[in-house]
Amino acid sequence: MGQQNNDNMIFRFIGNHIGEYSIASQVTITGLSLPRTNYLSISTVENNIPQEINFDSWVIDGIKSNLRYTTQKEKIELESSTGSNFSRSYISCMIPIKKSDAWWNLAQDERREIIEEQSKHFSIGLKYMQAIERTLYHSKDLNQAFDFVTWFNFYPENESLFNELVHALRESLEWTFVTREIDFRMFKK
Repeated sequence: MGQQNNDNMIFRFIGNHIGEYSIASQVTITGLSLPRTNYLSISTVENNIPQEINFDSWVIDGIKSNLRYTTQKEKIELESSTGSNFSRSYISCMIPIKKSDAWWNLAQDERREIIEEQSKHFSIGLKYMQAIERTLYHSKDLNQAFDFVTWFNFYPENESLFNELVHALRESLEWTFVTREIDFRMFKK
């Protein structure tokens, strides 16, 4: 999941009884859960990798897209802090999120005000980005059950830092608009 130029490529996250990632935990933070599965696989729609999907499975599609609320300075900081090469066993975390209609009814400048000026979303995230790699996939425009899928990679010794990061974000004003969130922790097989 390196930082390739995959703009407009649809990534498909598939929870199933087979897959490249072994799901260690699935915690529903708020809203409806997803059926429990033991494995997750990731493919791209263009590759159309055949997947054995049973009735217990779920699929979430997402696309890497332009950064919608970041300033130029924040974009440079984000780009300079991503792209780690994980050379040994690491933890991956997938967090799909849905926000309320009230959130999407706000104007973009109002959402930016809540995200950064009031909630410090980017400022909080940047503090951890040397230890935690993040990739954001947008799902809302693909008519999915979630608006975003955020993918993180980090070494086991940095899991406490990751927990600090998500706790700080979940305590912010922005998260009062989150209506559905599930935290998946997994290891690559």
